[in-house]
Amino acid sequence: MKRLLYVNTLLLLGLTLACRATSRPPDTPINTLTPTHLAKLAPSNPRMTTSTVMSCDSTDNHQLIVSGLEVYRSQYCGLCHVLDSAEAGGLFGPTHNAMGATAEQRIRDPKYTGMATTAEGYIRESIIDPAVYIVLGYGHTRYQMPAYTNVSKACVNALVQMLLQET
Repeated sequence: MKRLLYVNTLLLLGLTLACRATSRPPDTPINTLTPTHLAKLAPSNPRMTTSTVMSCDSTDNHQLIVSGLEVYRSQYCGLCHVLDSAEAGGLFGPTHNAMGATAEQRIRDPKYTGMATTAEGYIRESIIDPAVYIVLGYGHTRYQMPAYTNVSKACVNALVQMLLQET
């Protein structure tokens, strides 16, 4: 439990520093930390295994969902978002519980300006280009979601499939 508290404190500190860095003038030298950098600083996650992460390109739906959950944890999505199945109690972003149904509602929102026409497309778009649609109530938060373009297409797909199952 102390180890988890230590990791969460370290991640929160890193996220705070990274977010503060975006509000400084461009000529100020800064050292920004991304979730990938923070993962290198944090102690290894006992739930994260190489075999699970390497299976992002699996054709087995169950394995994709398991891999998606591991990607969710490894990218520290739960630092900002709530997702019960990942035991994540995020602090800054909208919940990911019932994401499949929520995504369907959001693409029908008249304020939605993205290109997605399905829940799957919306979730993928939200990971790769989160600025396309800002969820009501989260537009003015200091902690805007970054674009996760550093995650492989296979792992984004696994993450999307896992989030679609959250109904």
